[in-house]
Amino acid sequence: MSRQFQAALTKLIDDGQYRGQVTKDPQRIVSDFELSGADLRMLMSIGRPEGPARARTLAGGCSCSCPRVKS
Repeated sequence: MSRQFQAALTKLIDDGQYRGQVTKDPQRIVSDFELSGADLRMLMSIGRPEGPARARTLAGGCSCSCPRVKS
């Protein structure tokens, strides 16, 4: 996963205003980040109904569907 992909994903997760702007103008993310075709496909897949949980997992967070690890 490229640094640009990680930066774009973080921006989309953390910044609701930016997320809204990209929803209205998808070209915005292309001009703001240097993303490969694979990066763009991955970001588009996050926009699907199951996407938010997947986004948290990719960003290093945890989703309710991940296995809990006891320390």
